Amino acid sequence: MIKNKPPFLLALLSIVIAFSTTSLSQIHANYDEYKDCSESTIALYTQSSVDSFQATYGPCDRVSQDLLITGGDITDIDGLTNLNIIGRDLLIRSNSVLTNVDGLSGILNVGRRLGISDNPVLDNLNGLSDLQEVGGTLEVLQNNALTSLSGLSS
Repeated sequence: MIKNKPPFLLALLSIVIAFSTTSLSQIHANYDEYKDCSESTIALYTQSSVDSFQATYGPCDRVSQDLLITGGDITDIDGLTNLNIIGRDLLIRSNSVLTNVDGLSGILNVGRRLGISDNPVLDNLNGLSDLQEVGGTLEVLQNNALTSLSGLSS
């Protein structure tokens, strides 16, 4: 099939194939740079598990299932800054020393439920200011130091 083609057409075809191969490999490399962290629920129970999140699951920018953050020693969730999408539930529960959710500043979408409960010293939700959509339920319960929901204004 290619034998009977004029030489200039073969040269053009070679250029197109070379360009396409390079472009596809670059696109593939860029797509793989960040990926789904896990196809199952991720539960973070300690500060060290939050801090090592990307080392354990990454590099990644989305959790296709649920992300649970709950632990008595979790003081910050800055290890989660690369996350953009939570496929189902984002649950922030029973974190006795967590004062803010600034580590979630990259979150744009939560697929089903955002639940923030029983975090007694959580005093703001400003880290969620870029959140654009919660596909289902928003629950903010028993966060005694929280006096405003202004971080959820977008």
